[in-house]
Amino acid sequence: MSNVLPNPLDQAFITHWKAQNFVTWNEPDVREEFIAPLLKTLGYAKGTVNNILREESLHLSQSFHRIGRKRIEIDYVPTVRLKKFWIIEAKPGSPKQIEYEDLLQAHLYAVHPEIRAGLIVVTNGWEIRVFDSDYCDAWDEPLLICTQQNCELEFLKLREILGARELLTSVRARVLGQIEKSLEVEFDERVVTNLQQEFSRIVRKAQTIVQKNARELSRQGFLERQNAANDERKKASFGEILAMMNNPLDLTPPLSIEVSDRIINAAPDEQAKMIDQLAMQYRGRPHSAFRVHCASIFARLVVMGINPPGTFYVKNVREGLEDVVSQ
Repeated sequence: MSNVLPNPLDQAFITHWKAQNFVTWNEPDVREEFIAPLLKTLGYAKGTVNNILREESLHLSQSFHRIGRKRIEIDYVPTVRLKKFWIIEAKPGSPKQIEYEDLLQAHLYAVHPEIRAGLIVVTNGWEIRVFDSDYCDAWDEPLLICTQQNCELEFLKLREILGARELLTSVRARVLGQIEKSLEVEFDERVVTNLQQEFSRIVRKAQTIVQKNARELSRQGFLERQNAANDERKKASFGEILAMMNNPLDLTPPLSIEVSDRIINAAPDEQAKMIDQLAMQYRGRPHSAFRVHCASIFARLVVMGINPPGTFYVKNVREGLEDVVSQ
């Protein structure tokens, strides 16, 4: 694998990482100053589909109560499309060597029924160790060790395993690898036939689920764009809203509703100024889209009985509506 990093964010994180001395760092330092930037670089962010659960508090079973522990807190649980696939635990920067007991503790967290994470990550800043929760019998047999010394060579591998965009592919590859390994010692051909049939069934079932996910993702994307557009309209000045109305690609009602709402809720003298400003642009050379919006605005103002005195360009709203309709 090339040691050329794929994007500037990775290079910036590598530079930040190599400049640190973790000797005096405690666990909160490692969490906030090292893990938080790492998760951001890997594509995770609070409030997104790749959300980050922080200090997730979990109940332990009755058997653990006997040793004096009823609850545990996991430092970070990154999610991919809001599903939990891995956890990451912070350890202090001193000593440099992370202990085997730290893996055992993290493994307890990963296999908890509320988490069921397939991957365990433990870091003290000096190194990042990644383990498969189903095959972590030995501390010295991780999936990957990415350290401050080898990070320029190993960070791409880390991204391929843990990156928000890469993780699902990585998970499927490991599962298929285990299946392939199990078949290498099989001698019953019926097992292969049954597996092929079962895999076909899984794929058929998955197609329906994937199509549903795609529709839901499209719906969420539409709602997010709609909310962003609503926020933009709310923050825009009256003049900026009028400029948006002149866009031939946007004939959606929210623009004219926003303008009419601002006029309706304004004081009479401000209403007159707004209607004058609207009429000035209407009687200029606007796009037909602007005139369509004006028709909607004036119609609503007439229904609401908005007719402020003293407007220069529109003697009253009803005349303005008639002017629009006549064109």
